[in-house]
Amino acid sequence: MDHSADHRLAGRLVAFTQGAGFIVVAVAPIIAGLVRAALGGFGAAWIMLAACIAAMIGVSLVFSPRSYSRRQ
Repeated sequence: MDHSADHRLAGRLVAFTQGAGFIVVAVAPIIAGLVRAALGGFGAAWIMLAACIAAMIGVSLVFSPRSYSRRQ
């Protein structure tokens, strides 16, 4: 909600983010299972999930409202 002063734009952003988040959460176990089935173990699946977490942390830092003042 801190991304915009306009409540309509903030609501649309929240809806988009939640929708995209639910898709990622729904697909991640399927992909992890496919990786496990293909490689025969959970090691690669855990590495893939850890890489996804690292990427999400990076995206969160880039799009943090606190970072907006640094970009101007």
